[in-house]
Amino acid sequence: MVALSSRARCLAWTLLAACTSSCAAPDRAALGAGYERVWITQRIGLAVREVGDPYAERALIVPGGSWLDRDLDPLVAALPRVVFYDLAGRSRSTQVADPHERRLDDDVRELEALRRHLGLESFALFGWGYQGAVCVAYALQYPERVTRMILVGPLPARRRPYWDEFVTAFAERTDSDEIARLARLRVSGAKDEDPLGYARATAAVHFATYCADPDSAQLVQSDPCQRPNLDPDRAAELGAAVLAALGDWDWRLELESLAVPTLVVAGREDPHPLEGAREYAEALPEATFVALDGVGHLPWIEAPAAFFPPVLAFLAPAE
Repeated sequence: MVALSSRARCLAWTLLAACTSSCAAPDRAALGAGYERVWITQRIGLAVREVGDPYAERALIVPGGSWLDRDLDPLVAALPRVVFYDLAGRSRSTQVADPHERRLDDDVRELEALRRHLGLESFALFGWGYQGAVCVAYALQYPERVTRMILVGPLPARRRPYWDEFVTAFAERTDSDEIARLARLRVSGAKDEDPLGYARATAAVHFATYCADPDSAQLVQSDPCQRPNLDPDRAAELGAAVLAALGDWDWRLELESLAVPTLVVAGREDPHPLEGAREYAEALPEATFVALDGVGHLPWIEAPAAFFPPVLAFLAPAE
């Protein structure tokens, strides 16, 4: 049981795989799936995929694009401009020199650099999990830039007790046979021989653990397993560093002054505690909370008929 909890804890970090200059032109090298690289510093290039009118002023930016992009078609169809991008050190974006030095503030600065590159005065944000924390931290620093926020199963507004509860729930729900299989792949050398296969096996464990019904994970179309950040164990190191640097975070008092209309959506069967998400809605002055029955951490996959209508209604322009 100790080994399972330890490995599941490491897997939990993997998903959180959570100074700028003027942006250069996109590098149009083939990144796949419509992504282009936007260099925001000499070392950091973000993989960006724009859908819709590239000049539309009304836009939605979605961090963590490769985890979500192929499964949010109703949003793409309804909005004039949607921008997916991978955070630095994740999926198609460039690697970071040292994953242990990565911080939430880095992701916030790079989002602002991307905003300048896109020429957007303001925009809406969609943040899932750790990316929800990126959106909130960005909005706290640049409230005039954010028109609306959608937070889906976000990293809780405070660490204690909710993060420890999540890690425990994740460990209890993870299939021990799958954990053992991943361990065998590493020990046998199969991870090195087939890094893509290992990455996809790890992602499959994540998706299945997050869903209330593990079989729902088979409906996921997005593929976060992309070079150059293919190694999920390195991503786990990055995620652990980000969370460790936050210490015992508690953003509730700061949130009380953030007057950005926000929709918080959470599944009642999410390994992330429901109350951890609800606290955003309680602290933010213009927030609405939606809890979905029988749903885990992937509500757009598990219950699209319940998830998309309130999100689309929230994003609709005021008449």
